[in-house]
Amino acid sequence: MIWGILISHAVKFMLAGVRMSAFIIGLPIIGGKVVPVQFKGGLAVLLTAVVYPFVEFSGSPSSFLELGLVIISEILLGLLLCLLCTVIFDVFRSAGDYIGTEIGFRMINIIDPYNDSQFSLMDAFLYFFAVLVFFTINGHHLMIDSVVSSFKMIPIGGLVLRPAFGINMIAVFSWMFYFAVLMALPIVASGLIVHVALGVVAKTAPRIQVFLISFPLKIGMGLGMMILIFPGLTMLISVVYAKVYEEMIAALRMLS
Repeated sequence: MIWGILISHAVKFMLAGVRMSAFIIGLPIIGGKVVPVQFKGGLAVLLTAVVYPFVEFSGSPSSFLELGLVIISEILLGLLLCLLCTVIFDVFRSAGDYIGTEIGFRMINIIDPYNDSQFSLMDAFLYFFAVLVFFTINGHHLMIDSVVSSFKMIPIGGLVLRPAFGINMIAVFSWMFYFAVLMALPIVASGLIVHVALGVVAKTAPRIQVFLISFPLKIGMGLGMMILIFPGLTMLISVVYAKVYEEMIAALRMLS
C-alpha cells in the first residue's frame, strides 16, 4: 500500500517535471547554449517542487504505452507554452530588424554566443532592453504563474488539441507583427520623410550629392526618433508582456 502511494507520487512528480523541463529548455532567456544543462535541470526540478501541490493527477498509467503517450503530451504542452513565451522576444527582434533596415544598420551584424547566431545592432539593442524591462516589471513571475495555471487548468495527460488553438496561434503571430510594426513605425515614418526631402533636394539642386548625405542624415534622424520614443517604448513593451500572458491563459483554456 505504502509503496503504491510512493510510486504514484514519484510518477506524478516525474510527469510534472517533464512538462516543466520542456518549458524551461527552450526559453529565450535561459535556453541558450551558454547556460549549463545542470542549471536548467536544477531549475526545472526546483520549479516542479514548487508547483507540485497544484498538480492534478488521477493515477499512474496502467501500461508503458500509456505512460509514453502521457510523456509525449506533457512535452508537447511544455513546448507550446515555451513557443508563446518565445513570441515575446521575437516581437522586439522583428522591430529592431525593421528599424535597422530603415536607418542603415542592417548590415552591422553582432555574433551572439548565447544562441550561437548573428543579428543586427538594433535587434540586439531592443532585445536586451526588452529583457531588462522583463525582469524589471517581474515578467518572470507572470511566466511562472502561467505554468502554475497550466497545471491547474490542464491535468497531467489532459492535453486536447483543438482547431481553435490553431486559430488562436495565428492571431498571436498576427498581433506579434502588429506590435513590431508599431514599435518601428516612428522611425520608418521619419525615414520616409527623409527620402521625400532628399528627393525634392535632388530635383531642385542636382549638384548636391544626395546619395552621400543620405546615410548620415538617415542615421541621425533614426537615432533622434529613438531618443524621442524611448520613454513610451517601455510602456509598449509592458503592454506586449501583458498581452502574451493573456494569450497564454486563453491558449490553456483551449487545450483543456
